[in-house]
Amino acid sequence: MGKFKADVQEINVNLGTEYWYSNFLAARLGFLGDYIGERYELTVEIGLKYGNMNFDWSYIHAPEGFLKGIIQKFNKDKTGANGARHGQWRGSFLFRF
Repeated sequence: MGKFKADVQEINVNLGTEYWYSNFLAARLGFLGDYIGERYELTVEIGLKYGNMNFDWSYIHAPEGFLKGIIQKFNKDKTGANGARHGQWRGSFLFRF
């Protein structure tokens, strides 16, 4: 394998989008791609802003084998996502002074 190809495979891809409704409710969608670590995750998140307080909840969808068909078009030995964080919920609260 060439050095350039190996360097490209080390890149982690993080993409996301966010939509705010009335500066109160946020809907977010994100994607993480790690070719070498075989982590491919889709994250869905909701955020609320009220005054100087923010609440965020997110869910990670990454079952074992997630995106296997697409990944195997580039490398037949890859098996898709390893499922390490599938089903994980996260929450956060931020208070600004």
